[in-house]
Amino acid sequence: MKRKRLFFSSIVMLFALLINVKGANSQTFLFSIPLGQPVLNSIREVVVDSNGNMYVVLSQIHQVAKLDPYGNDIWRIGGFGNGDGQFNEPFGVAVDSTGSVYVSDANNNRIQKFDSSGNFLLKFGTFGTSDSQFNAPGGVAVDSSGKIYVADLGNHRIQVFEADSDGDGVTDVIDNCPNVANPGQEDSDHDSIGDACDSFLFSGFFQPVDNPPTLNSTKAGSAVPVKFSLNGNQGLNIFNTGYPKSQGITCNTISPVDGIEQTVTAGSSSLSYDATSDQYIYVWKTDKSPGLIPVAS
Repeated sequence: MKRKRLFFSSIVMLFALLINVKGANSQTFLFSIPLGQPVLNSIREVVVDSNGNMYVVLSQIHQVAKLDPYGNDIWRIGGFGNGDGQFNEPFGVAVDSTGSVYVSDANNNRIQKFDSSGNFLLKFGTFGTSDSQFNAPGGVAVDSSGKIYVADLGNHRIQVFEADSDGDGVTDVIDNCPNVANPGQEDSDHDSIGDACDSFLFSGFFQPVDNPPTLNSTKAGSAVPVKFSLNGNQGLNIFNTGYPKSQGITCNTISPVDGIEQTVTAGSSSLSYDATSDQYIYVWKTDKSPGLIPVAS
């Protein structure tokens, strides 16, 4: 009887111990990921994206691994070196809202950026103490606006960088084409959209219409073939509502005036596209109003 009572008492004590342990740690264990001893010893940091994918910095073997939520490899990047996509003891990793991956490459004193598939995109930073230089960058983070925060360990500071999605040296907030590298910010048609991104790239008029500063004149009521290109066939719905339109302008007396050398017969204005010449042709049926001189400029 005493032995049974002691056994029952032991069960109660064990149950109480389990309750106390559960109460002290409310996290429920799910699973572990066997990475192997050499890999395990090199883990520097782990971050998780919004889809549950894990990004593991394997510092001593100079790699970064992307794992699915169950620990299966999606990709691994790196290898020892200082070339694009190589590392010398990577330290920190961060993922932005688009899935791009930022890695602090500590002993190469730089930050490298990769797309969501692990392809190299860009890098920035060199060794030094000036702005945008590093001495063993450590942790890296990216906020919701794309700003990049780097713990510059050897220089005892945190550096903050504006987003530069295409890596052309022009930050997104002022870049006229933030997703395609265009360091010169070329904008041939002055529409505030960089040529590298501008599907409606207007390069000027073709004959018989002259380009500014020349003023083009023609007889009122004539039909003028206005020819231009938009970098390929963009369809016929290219004009904003209310356009094209005629309006009075102040003519500069020193601007040259050239008469339209070619007109066509047309009952009304129309738009077409010629694939052979890659040109749009807008037949402009000018106003017959007395005293009005049609001018295309």
